[in-house]
Amino acid sequence: MASSPVTSGNADRAPSPSGGARGWIATAFLLISALYFVDTILRTTLKTFWYDELFTVYLCRLPTFHATWAAVLDRTDLNPPLFYLLTRWAQHFSGEGLIATRLPAMIGFWIFGVCLYSVVGRRLGRICGCIAALARSEERRVGKECRSR
Repeated sequence: MASSPVTSGNADRAPSPSGGARGWIATAFLLISALYFVDTILRTTLKTFWYDELFTVYLCRLPTFHATWAAVLDRTDLNPPLFYLLTRWAQHFSGEGLIATRLPAMIGFWIFGVCLYSVVGRRLGRICGCIAALARSEERRVGKECRSR
């Protein structure tokens, strides 16, 4: 009887990038992330609160999260309760201000870009993943401009 050769199962997998390529990808990721946060924080300090952000500030000023939860259940604002919890934490550690109030949204948008890169990069390649993740930055700019009208 002829025995079949045992395969390790790696034949179906795409080749992984070399160590140098991984270092370059990590460096590019860190640089783009740093530029995103610097740009977003600088822009955040130049804009006053929008009308809907004032609701967030006022709801986070309530004495307890239970009071905030009750206000959300009364349909004072339509954001999910986790958003108010994260905003309260950011304001607790950094004080109530433009950056602290907007920090959960900034981090959420950054996580969205990382997930977008991961999903698109896995399906279509790293370059397409980068394009998709960076195109969301243009979406953010266009969204801000449309919102101001």
